[in-house]
Amino acid sequence: MFRAIHGKGKLVIGNGCSGMKLKDVIIDISGDIVFGNDIIVSDQCIIYTHQHPMKKNKSITKQTKEDGVKLTSLVIGDDVFLGARCIILPSVTNIPKGCVIAAGAVLTKNPMGEYEIWGGNPAKKIGERK
Repeated sequence: MFRAIHGKGKLVIGNGCSGMKLKDVIIDISGDIVFGNDIIVSDQCIIYTHQHPMKKNKSITKQTKEDGVKLTSLVIGDDVFLGARCIILPSVTNIPKGCVIAAGAVLTKNPMGEYEIWGGNPAKKIGERK
């Protein structure tokens, strides 16, 4: 099951992504997300585009954009593979063309180049597509 949360941003899905596996995938569209062409999203991936402030003088459930909730946008390039149970945090704004985010990876920053393979927690570059 695909689930979009918050829903105030725009979600754009490119060509060739109709085969995306959307089983238990959560996509936070608080901020805009653009999927390029020919992308595979595996089971149980989570993509976040917002982060909450952690002010102590106001209940977390009452904190809003005015209190510092930060929205980000994400662009996912063409020919990207998101492995099962990977998590993309709101600090990520761009995943370049051809990148692979390994199963279980927690991506906290933007990959630097095209066709890189990222894995681990926090994710780091572990190789390149040949």
